[in-house]
Amino acid sequence: MMSRHFNDVMKPNIFEFEDYRHFLKEMYSYFKGKKKSFSYRSFAKDAGLKSYNYLKLVMDGERNLSAKMLPHFTKGLKLNRQESEFFENLVYFNQAVSLEEKQAYYERLKRFQKYRAIKEIEADQYEYFSKWYYVAIRELVAMEQFQEDPEWISQQLFPKVNPAQAKEALKLLQRLEFLKRDAKGKLILSQPTISSAAEVRSLALMRFHGQMIEKAKESLENVAMENRDISSVTIAVPANQLKKLKDKINEFRNELLATHDSVEGSSLRVYQLNVQLFPLSEIVGGRDG
Repeated sequence: MMSRHFNDVMKPNIFEFEDYRHFLKEMYSYFKGKKKSFSYRSFAKDAGLKSYNYLKLVMDGERNLSAKMLPHFTKGLKLNRQESEFFENLVYFNQAVSLEEKQAYYERLKRFQKYRAIKEIEADQYEYFSKWYYVAIRELVAMEQFQEDPEWISQQLFPKVNPAQAKEALKLLQRLEFLKRDAKGKLILSQPTISSAAEVRSLALMRFHGQMIEKAKESLENVAMENRDISSVTIAVPANQLKKLKDKINEFRNELLATHDSVEGSSLRVYQLNVQLFPLSEIVGGRDG
C-alpha cells in the first residue's frame, strides 16, 4: 500500500464555511499538511505581518480581524479575488454586533453563487424565518377548509399578503419539506428537522422573533380585545431561580402544543403566542449566576 503524501491534503473550500475562524484553522492544517515546516511564523511572513502569532490570536478568538489586516490575511491564505471578497464579508458577518449588521452581511454572502450552490437548504431555512407569513401559511394548510389557491391564502392572512407572496411561500415550504403531498396529491404538514448552521439559525430566529414581537404590538390597535390576550407581569427574580422560571415557560409551551395536537374539531384561525421574558435592570447587589 502506498503511503499518503502531504501534498494529497484537500484544500478547504471557503464557500462551505460560515465561521471564518474555523476556516482559518482548516487552512492552517492544510498548509501544515502541504509542508511540514509551515508555522505561524511562516504565515506571518507570507502575509506581511509583523506579529508572528497574530494568526493564532485571531483563530482562538482572542483578537478580531480588522479591516486593515484583511488584505494581509487574504494574501497569506492565497485567496483569489472572489474568495477574498467572500472572506471579507464572512469576517464582517461573524464580527457584527447588531442584528441589522448581521442580516446585511448574510445577505451579501448569499449573493455568491458558489455559496448558494452549497448552502441552498440553509438559505431557504433562513428565508422561512425571515417572513412571518411563511409560518402562518404552514399552519393554514392544517385547516380542513384550506384551499391551495394563492388568492384564497392571501385573503385569509391578517394582515393580508399578495397572491404572489403566498405562491412563493408554498414553493418554499415544499422545498424545505415542511409540506408534502399525500396519496391523493393534497398538501399536508410534515415534520422535518431544521439542521442549518448554528449562527445562521440563530440569526434567522432573532429576525423571526423580532417580527412577531412587532405583530403583537400592532395587534394592540388592530385586533379587538376579545380576540387577543396581551398581559404582563413584572417581578424581581433571584439569580438561582431564573433557570427554574425558564423551565416553567418551556413546560407550558410543550403542554400547549400537546393539548393543541389532541384537540378535535376544525381550526378556524391561526394564532401566534409570544412568551417574552427579559431583564429590565442590571444585577443589583450581586453578580449573575
